[in-house]
Amino acid sequence: QLGLAARDIPGAHAAGGEWATPAGSFFTARPIGPEGKVALVYPGAFNSYPGLGQDLFRAFPGLLEHFEAQAEEPARQLRSALLYPRTYVTPGRRELMELESALGDDVPFMLATGTSFAILYTHLVRRVLGVTAHGGFGYSLGESSMLFATGGWSAEGRRDDLISDTPIFRDRLVGARRTVRELWRDIPADAPDKDLWASHVLLTDERTARAAIERYDRVYLTHVNTPGELVIAGDPTECRALIEELGCPAARSPVSVVMHCPVVDAELDGLAGLNDYPTGSLDGLELFSAYDYQELPGLDRERIARRIAHTLRSPIDFPRLVRTAYDRGYRYFIEVGPGATCSRWVRDTLGEQPHVAACVDRRGVPATKSIAQLAAR
Repeated sequence: QLGLAARDIPGAHAAGGEWATPAGSFFTARPIGPEGKVALVYPGAFNSYPGLGQDLFRAFPGLLEHFEAQAEEPARQLRSALLYPRTYVTPGRRELMELESALGDDVPFMLATGTSFAILYTHLVRRVLGVTAHGGFGYSLGESSMLFATGGWSAEGRRDDLISDTPIFRDRLVGARRTVRELWRDIPADAPDKDLWASHVLLTDERTARAAIERYDRVYLTHVNTPGELVIAGDPTECRALIEELGCPAARSPVSVVMHCPVVDAELDGLAGLNDYPTGSLDGLELFSAYDYQELPGLDRERIARRIAHTLRSPIDFPRLVRTAYDRGYRYFIEVGPGATCSRWVRDTLGEQPHVAACVDRRGVPATKSIAQLAAR
């Protein structure tokens, strides 16, 4: 790395550009500097995967002590038996794919692990690496993870069992999707669950998609990820027809939870109850919400629960969240959760505007390497 740096950095400096290596070393001739504010970015709930964080505690033993200190049953709260399955024989590719598919359908597992790693990664960035964070925002259910990870909600009040026990994430918005069956009364009683609802990622712009969706009664624009990437959901047949009409690249999403559309309205009270936790302190952080794309107005317990429930029945406009933060002076965006989706979306949204978007976790990359790459940036 030193040899490569000695060879290449003078040229990058003279050209006013950047230099990076696959190992993670980085140089820029145009650093943003300390005047740019740092935002913590919390991804949605469905990014966990088998083996997530498997070497994190070995690299940072203090994180384990921190996590165990605030959890009565740390192994259960981390869902370690599912994240790191014990077998006599090393699982093959097929077994791993089946495991990942099963975990993806386990909403309580995804919510619990997403929140746990948001807490761990936030502590790592702020307390271990010593990065001064000024604010943050979350994508979809990442807003709930953000509140736990930043102290807005008391960690001691966390109740993952409520999510496991609620019918909302057992058969109302997932599985049999009874909420959908009750709303769309013409669905045959014996219709398979998989034929009720589908989500698709489309590579097109919001304006084009909205104009076409108006002609479909059971298709919803649920997420805008970037200026050129969005998610639609609804009746599988109508979704396919819309995609064919648009003629854009599209892929079916493995996540098909009913969310971010008016179908959720029947579950608003229950969703508010699942987001009703004792509040703590934000410690000066400026947190932005997709409820109104403004800073959280405070930590009133009931008000926060209602606001989050409302965001879960409304489309998510992630570029709007990013631009809101950018207009407030945020230039550094650190993704503190499983995967690296949000950091990519930040880059796609801001384009050539001066910014840094980095992540703590990158699938398939050792924790020490991904975190060293983050620190280098």
